[in-house]
Amino acid sequence: MAYLMDWVIQLVTLIFIIMIIEMLIPQTSLKKYVHTVLSFVFLLLFLQPIFQLFQVDIEDAISQSFRLFEEQTSQSELENEIELKKKDIQATQSAYVIEELAIQLENQVEGELRKTYGVEISEIKFDYETELDQSLSNLQKIKIYIATVELGTGLIEEVIIGRDVAKDENENQNHETTLSEVQMYLYQVWDLETDMLTVFWEEGS
Repeated sequence: MAYLMDWVIQLVTLIFIIMIIEMLIPQTSLKKYVHTVLSFVFLLLFLQPIFQLFQVDIEDAISQSFRLFEEQTSQSELENEIELKKKDIQATQSAYVIEELAIQLENQVEGELRKTYGVEISEIKFDYETELDQSLSNLQKIKIYIATVELGTGLIEEVIIGRDVAKDENENQNHETTLSEVQMYLYQVWDLETDMLTVFWEEGS
């Protein structure tokens, strides 16, 4: 009778411990392994009278269950580490591809922009549907920033003292016209959809 009382107390205690552990463990892939091991330990303790009857070493059985848990945990950690390294490699490759794309796009139009429009690309930015996936398949928009080509060495720029409002308005209009023409030119050369590309003047240009 005393043996049965001890057995019941052990079961109740174990159930209480399992409930606490289940509440403390976060919702991760590790939780299912912990749940499996705890269930197995509870089952072993529940069947303890039968093990005693057939003289099965319950301590050895529990030790084996914990060894199995450690092996499964190590395997899970290894898989997670491999997945993280895989994502790092993919991110590095994507960054390299995007960088090469920016260089190719600029080289493709650099000469014509200088010759026809008197501008150059100062910066290319890429917007993605989700920032976590910076790949070409996730590319949403290309932003091009242009600036006027600086005067070459030996050329003297005319300096006018005072403000000419009409001239300022004319320059602003020319800027807008140039911006529109450059954007249309880039659409055609790069064969992009109209909503994929936006051209801006670099601040201060």
